[in-house]
Amino acid sequence: MAMKKSSALNGKVFIFVNAKTGMTLTAWEKPDGSVAAEMSEKEGLINQQWKVEADGEETFRLVNEAYGKVLDVMYMGQDNGTPVHLWDKSEGATQLWKMNAQRGGRCQLIHAESGRVLDVIAMSEEEGAGLQIWDATEGETQVWKAVEKKPEGAKKPARKPCAKKAATAKEPAAVKEETGKAAQAPAAKTAAKPAAKKRATRKTKK
Repeated sequence: MAMKKSSALNGKVFIFVNAKTGMTLTAWEKPDGSVAAEMSEKEGLINQQWKVEADGEETFRLVNEAYGKVLDVMYMGQDNGTPVHLWDKSEGATQLWKMNAQRGGRCQLIHAESGRVLDVIAMSEEEGAGLQIWDATEGETQVWKAVEKKPEGAKKPARKPCAKKAATAKEPAAVKEETGKAAQAPAAKTAAKPAAKKRATRKTKK
């Protein structure tokens, strides 16, 4: 397993897309006021965004950006099939997770206390499917693509405009040289004419 260092993830915001279903780890408030973790179509909503809060070398909490609550295991359970929900932040290890990084930005989210993996209940592909912890398998319902949400307004530096700017800077210099030559030519022509008139006057007097 290639566990990610929590310091490398701390403060970053991710959207977790299930590798099998393409649905997103989403927080929803229920009528009773509790907040459930379930699968939903990816829409880029704030309740689908999770901020990493480091707590240990490899362990961290996942805090939902919409509700401010933490991805948690219900009743502090550690057995297969224990449901996952959201709860107020606590100091308990039941809210700590690890990220087992795979290729292509994929990962498994491992419950630190039990060693079990975040999984979709009954391998469901339906909207609203719940989540649980389960022993790690080869199934793709336990694999997530961690898509980092970049801060708004952040832009990559563009190189092409720099090249255009350099070319534009050279043009005025060329124009300036041509203007200088044009200014010199009339001056030379004007200076030559008075000299010719002066010689002609001297010859007439002789």
